[in-house]
Amino acid sequence: MPLPLDTLRRFLRDNAPAVDHVSIRAVSERSQNLRVRQDVPEAPSGRDDTGAMVTVTLGDAVGCGATSDLSDSGLRDALKRAEDWARASRGRSVFSGSPPGRPLQAHGMRPPPPSQRTSRPETAGRCWTC
Repeated sequence: MPLPLDTLRRFLRDNAPAVDHVSIRAVSERSQNLRVRQDVPEAPSGRDDTGAMVTVTLGDAVGCGATSDLSDSGLRDALKRAEDWARASRGRSVFSGSPPGRPLQAHGMRPPPPSQRTSRPETAGRCWTC
């Protein structure tokens, strides 16, 4: 079951830490396998794979946290792990003290329109990606 884009936007807006950049990449994938062994069909098998990867950039450091729990608490835990990794790796990055580059726009994703961007000082200038 895919997580609605509005839900991810709301989550980021309500839970974003004081970092340079935070993004969530959610995936929902269903697969089905049909096999034949020695000309005898085997029972079909399937798999549902759903989860999210939270990425945090803080200065020259990047931290990631993944979860298959797409509830607010599961996403909050992944966000906390990503932030903790970013803070722990600050100054130890391959980016030589400068922030890593990031894409401005990815396929199927776009920044929110100006009317939906936050004006709170603690979140101003942050890039929200969903």
